[in-house]
Amino acid sequence: MRVAIPLLIVTAAIGANWAACDLGVTPLDCIHLADPSLSKRVVWEPTPALPALINSIPNSNGGYGVRGGTNFDAAGNYYFLLNGTGGRDVYRMNPQGDLETVVLADPALDAYGFQGNPMSITVDAVNGVIYISFGDSNLLVILAVSGLPTAFDLFQSYIPTSSELRFVVPRMPEGFPAADSFDTYYGDLATVGDWSHAQALQCGYPATPPRVGDYLQVADPLPNPEPGHGRYYVTAVSYLGQRRYGRKSSGGVLSGRDPVLLPACAQ
Repeated sequence: MRVAIPLLIVTAAIGANWAACDLGVTPLDCIHLADPSLSKRVVWEPTPALPALINSIPNSNGGYGVRGGTNFDAAGNYYFLLNGTGGRDVYRMNPQGDLETVVLADPALDAYGFQGNPMSITVDAVNGVIYISFGDSNLLVILAVSGLPTAFDLFQSYIPTSSELRFVVPRMPEGFPAADSFDTYYGDLATVGDWSHAQALQCGYPATPPRVGDYLQVADPLPNPEPGHGRYYVTAVSYLGQRRYGRKSSGGVLSGRDPVLLPACAQ
């Protein structure tokens, strides 16, 4: 079994110089991106808001979905709206509880504020996109903000051979902005979940911090498991003194595995 790796991004809220915000004409001017790595586009042009259409999009003081789904990104960061009416900004809270502004809404949106604008958001965790709905009883617009971490930014894909493991360094290994080094472990499939039984295969590699896209190889001299047994491999990433090695699911919610449970890597 090849166990993957999962992210976290940090932005700073900044002031915005607003252009003329008109949802019916220039909807992109109605939001400002606090994170310069993000981009915005219109996915649903200004549309007359028929009652059946507008009623299908819930008022979301906490940020329900434009089209269903979840407000967690692939790294476990939570996105939500704040304020009950008027221009409502989009905020992000990371798994450590740090809060930051991601999308600033033009105060002029208060003019459309029968439900508050934006009305609702949905996060596409696979593709790293926030869908944001705006409007009132007469108009509906949906914008997309791209550039969140995607599933493929976080996970390591292993290529096993008879004598080694190979993988390409992802853009944000385990949600870190970079990696200082990796440690690879193995263990009996019967002990998956109890990481205290993991044994070191290779530690502290490569010799210098890897770059995105580097192709790494880990020697695997272990014999094939006995019939009726299996073996797992898991890789931990270290960055600035922190360590992560994948995620666990509890009650349908993903969270990082406890790094204390994984033994120190020693060969």
